[in-house]
Amino acid sequence: MIINENITGIILSGGKSTRMGSNKAMLSFNGKKMIEYGISAMKEVCRTVIIGANTQAYNAFNIPVVPDNYQNMGPLAGLEACLRHSQTRKNLITPCDTPFLNVEFLKTIISNIENYDAVVPILKDGKIEPLTGYYSKDILPIIVSQIENGDYKIQNLLKAINTKYIVVENVSVLKNINTPNDLIINHIANPLINYSNILLIAGNGQNVGKTLLACDIIRHLSQTNKVIGIKIAHHFYPIENGEKVVFNSAYYQIIEEVLTSNKDSSRMKQAGAKKVFYIQAKQEYLLEAISTLSSEIEHCAVVCESGGLHHYIKPSLFLFVKGTETPNEKKSVLNFNPIIVTYTNGVTDINVADIQFSNNCFTINSTPNDNLQ
Repeated sequence: MIINENITGIILSGGKSTRMGSNKAMLSFNGKKMIEYGISAMKEVCRTVIIGANTQAYNAFNIPVVPDNYQNMGPLAGLEACLRHSQTRKNLITPCDTPFLNVEFLKTIISNIENYDAVVPILKDGKIEPLTGYYSKDILPIIVSQIENGDYKIQNLLKAINTKYIVVENVSVLKNINTPNDLIINHIANPLINYSNILLIAGNGQNVGKTLLACDIIRHLSQTNKVIGIKIAHHFYPIENGEKVVFNSAYYQIIEEVLTSNKDSSRMKQAGAKKVFYIQAKQEYLLEAISTLSSEIEHCAVVCESGGLHHYIKPSLFLFVKGTETPNEKKSVLNFNPIIVTYTNGVTDINVADIQFSNNCFTINSTPNDNLQ
């Protein structure tokens, strides 16, 4: 580890994440929160690291959180606040949403500081990436003057100071994760995120016994474990009076089941689940929705009914309930190695008593022999 005592690491996280729909810095991405990648890289080269943000949500990282002195003026205001707070003349900055940024790239920026006021990357097509780079605290008066004159563009700041542009060969280190689609595309290129405490249930249509199976398993496991139930749907239904809304956005909604009815989520609660969450989400927001529930489901036996979550997570058990005929579009599920389950006259061909949960992981002692037809 190479630590530079004279450089402060600054992570700018003051954006509103409007394209993501929730705070992207705190989303889980390949096993870590997005902002943790920047924190880890900065700690390799800087003794001191601070976060520029207008929320105290980051206090859990035990890093100073610096709010803007000028509100609603974009990243230039975040830069002003953090440079003012910094105790060093030299400062590295990075946004909260560049999980591919590595230590070698930060070292390259440091090696180019010389006597410049700023060192920022530029792509081969001429696009400047001003939110990753080096900034001297000496330029603070210029930033303040620019803000007070109503100019909030960092590119204009770079023109007014002594800036060095370094051409980036490997553009992937600067890749931002701005939208749920970005999250999915970059996640799919990596292994599925491991959720060993989730037992996932899907099926080849409606009324094939998915919820019946989920309730049987919950009823069995709840005798010895704290069980959380999750029901996921891709269709949005109006939120009823009296429902407990955990999260609500245009992209997905999470409702904790507190009502007694014939709804699938209520049936899971009546079967013995400690809590049940009903998620309404578009396919591309499933991973974000599950990440939002991380603190609720951690270290619990989670029984989840979902038709699409297997594209993003790796559960310890994946059960696929088969009806009489499987549509072609459902047969791709075989690529995820599910255990095929059938119901005949209300009786399943697996013994739910063989399903166990220990060490935060599901196991099953016996499985049926079947294939999708």
